[in-house]
Amino acid sequence: MSKTDIDFLVCHYGEHAPFDSGIMYVSFSVNTNTFLVRQEIKVDGKINFILSDKGKIYAPVQQRNRTGILVYEWMAGRLEEKDFIDTGLFYSYGVIRSGRGYFASFSSGADGVVDLREKKEKEVFKHDRGLSGRSHYINFLSSGYLYSVENELNKVYILAEEKERLKVVDSIDFNEDNPRLMPLHPKAPFAYLLTERSNRIIVYHAEQSRLSEIQNIKVPGAEVDKDFCGGIAVNGTGTCLCISIRGKNEIVLYKIMDDGRLMFLDAAACGKMPRDLLIKDEYVFVTCTDSDQIEVFKISGGQLKDLDTALAVRSPITFSVGGNI
Repeated sequence: MSKTDIDFLVCHYGEHAPFDSGIMYVSFSVNTNTFLVRQEIKVDGKINFILSDKGKIYAPVQQRNRTGILVYEWMAGRLEEKDFIDTGLFYSYGVIRSGRGYFASFSSGADGVVDLREKKEKEVFKHDRGLSGRSHYINFLSSGYLYSVENELNKVYILAEEKERLKVVDSIDFNEDNPRLMPLHPKAPFAYLLTERSNRIIVYHAEQSRLSEIQNIKVPGAEVDKDFCGGIAVNGTGTCLCISIRGKNEIVLYKIMDDGRLMFLDAAACGKMPRDLLIKDEYVFVTCTDSDQIEVFKISGGQLKDLDTALAVRSPITFSVGGNI
């Protein structure tokens, strides 16, 4: 592989979804603006996201007769299935720390802790004692506290782990905004919450277990209860942020200021149902689920330039989360 290649993993739904899915290992050449599929893995069951950590890939899966996490390892530049961890919940997002996976389950409205070494689900924290709840995102603040984004109950929970149990230490309530995703700034204590119903980006300063709001902006041109924001990504240097608007089939680029606040830069049309985003260097990759393709844009002079090239993928969903592949 050339140093000018950008490599990534992406998961997608198959022809008979939700009973089949796939994982693709892809390279993009910045010299020729072309994609190369290096490996494709077919999976029996539904996969919503994949997690990369220390040479392993974790893929939570819901199959006809079992639910758990498929474990792959890199062997001579290719992924090989090595293990399966049984879990009670079907997970849709997660993060790994010290050999433990902290996962969000959208379908169950709960968060779980899985010891990846012992191959055991250690803890399940139900957001509501009833049947409601849609846990959409989970991550660690720099202070060590967890935060969990609850889409249906309109909350963000701040959690502490005590004696292998998750405990709520604080929460933020929203008025039917449907909070969706909340990535962190890679170098500074800022968090960026994207809401999908009200189409807003809320910027927080994170200190210990508290999130203090410093900016609350409406996504330009996105209508409430119609357009629904989808994906959000921050680049590796913390200088720009990009979101997708599913109803408008558009992506929007912002500059991240030194104080964490956002300044609008540009917007560009893309394929249908843009769900997830990946920013690598000056390139923005977009999974356009209903167009069956991954599109790529280049950030140049604060603008989004459509490179007019795409990779055909059936129902692409999300890019891998975690470290470099």
